[in-house]
Amino acid sequence: GIGTDYCILLLSRFKEELSQHESIADAIIATYRTAGKTVLFSGIAVMIGFAAIGLSTFKLYQSAAAVAVGVAVLLVALMTLVPFFMATLGPKLFWPAKGNLEHKQSRLWDAAGRFAFARPLIALGIVAVIT
Repeated sequence: GIGTDYCILLLSRFKEELSQHESIADAIIATYRTAGKTVLFSGIAVMIGFAAIGLSTFKLYQSAAAVAVGVAVLLVALMTLVPFFMATLGPKLFWPAKGNLEHKQSRLWDAAGRFAFARPLIALGIVAVIT
């Protein structure tokens, strides 16, 4: 599941970068400078977390070490195979979808964010009541 999410993040960013760069190589580099860092650091954090759980003396949790190994393999694939397919297929990677992935700003979340920055204690109180 985590691999699918990471791949969707990379491909979504790649599609955005394709519309802003003339060459596919530049779009891939821009993708990995931004979303690639996010995926790498997040994956490393997940891998360390599962490796730490794997050191547990509780037998059931020791299998988490295998998940850490799986995440390591996933990161290698995301940093090698995904850019290969981006370079090879370019915009054809998104066939048959057309258009871009951009969306309009949400007025609701913009207002909520502005309110939270202007009145953080009240916003924290609202969140505390809701949760």
